[in-house]
Amino acid sequence: MLIALVACLATSTVQPSVHQIPYLVATQPVPDDADDPAIWVNKSNPSQSRVIGTNKVKRPTGGLYVFNLDGKIVQKITGLDRPNNVDVYQNWNGLDIAVCTERLQGRLRIYKIDPRAEPYPTSPVKPMSP
Repeated sequence: MLIALVACLATSTVQPSVHQIPYLVATQPVPDDADDPAIWVNKSNPSQSRVIGTNKVKRPTGGLYVFNLDGKIVQKITGLDRPNNVDVYQNWNGLDIAVCTERLQGRLRIYKIDPRAEPYPTSPVKPMSP
């Protein structure tokens, strides 16, 4: 019985269905290799939330790009050496932070996100080596 079932499964083909999901907003393009978006939610003013992504290339143009919810670039932090995997942590020891790896330097970059400042994030807390 089991052998017959496996044989039936092996010969049947399943056609995956593809669904197109229309986008509502597209971000402005970054110069090279956009990747790894993370979303920071402004809890006191959700319309001021931000999308933070990487431009995944060597310095001097590698960096973080910060977009508003209309997809406009509101801040660029360049000079990172192949940034990757940006993540946002909210209320981490009382701070909202963005963290990314800097692959070619073998370290993490940590940025404070200040909900009262424009643009976001405002300044690096400090780069950290692993």
